[in-house]
Amino acid sequence: MTRPCERGTTLVELLVALTLLGLAMSVVAALTIPVLAAFEAEPAAADAQQRSRSTLQVLIDDVQRAGTGFLHDTDAGPGLGLPAVWPDALHAGAWAVTPRPNTLTTWHAPRGAAHGTTRTAVAAGEVVLPLTRPAFCPASTPACGFAADDEVVLFLPHGRFAVATIAQVDAPLDLRLTAPLVDAWPAGAAVAAITAHTYELRADAATGLSQIVRRLGSGPPTPVVDFVRRLDVEWIGARGAPSLHLAPDGSEEHATGAPAPPPAGLAAEPAWPPGENCAFFRDATGGAHWRGAAGSGGPAPLAMASLGDGPWCPSPAAPVRWDADLARVDGVRVVISIAVAVDTLRPAASLGLGRRPGARLVPDLVLETTVRAGRRSGGL
Repeated sequence: MTRPCERGTTLVELLVALTLLGLAMSVVAALTIPVLAAFEAEPAAADAQQRSRSTLQVLIDDVQRAGTGFLHDTDAGPGLGLPAVWPDALHAGAWAVTPRPNTLTTWHAPRGAAHGTTRTAVAAGEVVLPLTRPAFCPASTPACGFAADDEVVLFLPHGRFAVATIAQVDAPLDLRLTAPLVDAWPAGAAVAAITAHTYELRADAATGLSQIVRRLGSGPPTPVVDFVRRLDVEWIGARGAPSLHLAPDGSEEHATGAPAPPPAGLAAEPAWPPGENCAFFRDATGGAHWRGAAGSGGPAPLAMASLGDGPWCPSPAAPVRWDADLARVDGVRVVISIAVAVDTLRPAASLGLGRRPGARLVPDLVLETTVRAGRRSGGL
C-alpha cells in the first residue's frame, strides 16, 4: 500500500516567514511610536502653556494695580509722585533702589487698606508711629484696620518715602514697628498699608533651569513657576518729560509723573535750592523744568542704567533714595520663556543620552506682553 507523501516546513520558508513578520511588526512600530510620542508630548506642552499663561496673568494683574488705592496725598503717592514699579526687591529700613535684571516689584494699597497720618513728629531711631485716628474709623475699631505683620509706606510730597513693618498696634493708634525708623518724619506724613510683590529669576539646581519666585513685601521668596528659561523686563517711559500742570490762575497744581517741587522760595530738602527738588529745577523766571532727559514723543524703552544713575530722590544722602527716572516708568514689557517639565522632551536634551527613541521634542513656550502701570497719566 502506497503512503501519501508528507512534507514539512523547510528552514528557508521559516526564515522567509519570520522576515515578513518582522517587517510587519516594524511597520506597526513605526506607526505606533509617533502616536505614543504624541500622547507624551501633548500633555507636556499643554502643562507648559498653562503654567506660562497663569504666571504671566498674575504678573499682569500686579502691574495693572500698581500705585492704586492710596487715599492720602494721591498726587504725591505711589504711581505719580513716587514709583509704583521698580527693578529692585522691596526693603524695609535704609534702601537705595538699585536696578537689577530679571526683577520687577509692584505695590498698591488693597481695597479698604488702612491709612492715616502721623499725629506728631517722629525722630529717627523711633519704633513707634503715632497716628491720628481717621474720621471714618469708629472707636469700636481700635486698630483702624492696621495689624501685626502689615507693611506700611510713609511718604511726603517732593519724593520722600520709607517702608516699615508693624509688630503690633497699641492704643490710641500707635504702630509699633519691627525695626527703628532710619529717618525723621514730621507730623502729617501719610501712612498706608500696602501689598507689594517682587518677581525675580532664581537658578534651580534641581532642574538645571530657573524658577520665577515672588516675595510678599520684604519677606522670603516663594516659587511661582519652575522650568523657566527667561524672565526679561523692559522698562517703558511715558511720552515726553514730566512737567507741572498749572491751575487756571497760573499757579502750579501738580506734576504729571514725578514728585512735584515745593513752591518757589520754599525748601523741601536741604540738598536742593528753595523751590526745587530731585525732579525739577527753577529757571530765572521761577518756572519749573524736569532735570532729566527730554523724553520721546511717545512711550519708549528706558535703559536700565538710567534708573540708577540719579538724580536721587528725595536727595543723594537720604537713607531711602531712588532715581527720579523711575517716576517716568509708564509700564513694562515682560517676556517669559518656560520649558516642559519632562527633560527628555526639551530641545536642549536632543543630544543627551536620556532622550528616548522617537520622542517628540517640545519647544520652549515664549510669551510676551506690554502692560501699563495702574496709576499713570499717559498710556501705552
